[in-house]
Amino acid sequence: MGAWKPTGSRNMPTARPVGANCATELADGSVVAASRLGIVLRRDASGRWGGMHGPGIDSLLCVTPADLPDAELLAVGEFGTLLRKPPQENRLLPVETGNLPAGNIVAITGSRKAGWTVAVQNATTVKVLHTAQLQSGNWTVIDTLDIGAGFWNGPPSFWMWGDAGRMAYAISPGPIHELDYASGKWSKLDTPNKASLRQLAVEPTGAVGAITSVGGVAGIFAGVYVSNDHAHSWQPVEVPFKVKLNPIRRGHDGTMYMSGGPFGEPELQVSKDNGKTWTLAAKRDMSRDLLPLRSGELLDFGGAGSGIFSIGHSADGGRTWKTEYSNFDRRAYESSRK
Repeated sequence: MGAWKPTGSRNMPTARPVGANCATELADGSVVAASRLGIVLRRDASGRWGGMHGPGIDSLLCVTPADLPDAELLAVGEFGTLLRKPPQENRLLPVETGNLPAGNIVAITGSRKAGWTVAVQNATTVKVLHTAQLQSGNWTVIDTLDIGAGFWNGPPSFWMWGDAGRMAYAISPGPIHELDYASGKWSKLDTPNKASLRQLAVEPTGAVGAITSVGGVAGIFAGVYVSNDHAHSWQPVEVPFKVKLNPIRRGHDGTMYMSGGPFGEPELQVSKDNGKTWTLAAKRDMSRDLLPLRSGELLDFGGAGSGIFSIGHSADGGRTWKTEYSNFDRRAYESSRK
């Protein structure tokens, strides 16, 4: 797909949607992310961003690659939205959801061989469901989870992820539930020190970064951990931040990246030796989500709270950044000033 081609007026929201949820690098080096207004953003290998539109305007919440004859990408979102991207086409089409219960579909993972698993959220309840066939699926409930708010740490979160060999999911109190596709065996994996999870970042290499807390506010007593074996074992990491809010992101070459500094000047720190030493890469907004690419380059996403959403790119390990995508419309801004 080529460069971004907006539809309608230059100033229409669909020309530059806000948000890039569940950003994922595909096998061909492109990056996809779920966005608002029924749009999946896509970055080609040259750094150009474009978009694929669905038939509606409900916000999309997650995307995943697919190996189906009629789909190479799946997107899920609000109000039971389930869309597919046909091969060689630049559009999203609805998938008949069968007996899937109503709610916001917040995550999806799977394959043609293993079947498909989704998470459907209604208020503080998340149902994890599976079907062998996606189109007109016959969904069965695997688990029902209560993610009601906690006093100290805010509302517990839900995570679900998978690869060719496994799928897993967890909520803040743990444990982590994992299904091994080859054996069909379910396992319950401990969170680090059996503590509550505050944040989790899962890499395609099998590395996982976790922030845990045993109580306290705003990450003051949080622990920082990494796993190199799909969350089967955990190692603590000393980091240069007293308050820890963001998990370590690990690049394909093992480099660790961590953002922090909520009560000072926000910055991005980098470690090349498994967290033994850290180096300041740049002053960088810690609220931005980070995505390491296989090339060693970095993307980050954020800023929607201010009304200006952007996607940044770094080719030098986070030291310098270039904005690749923004919903800021200078022509409209200058026109309003006049």
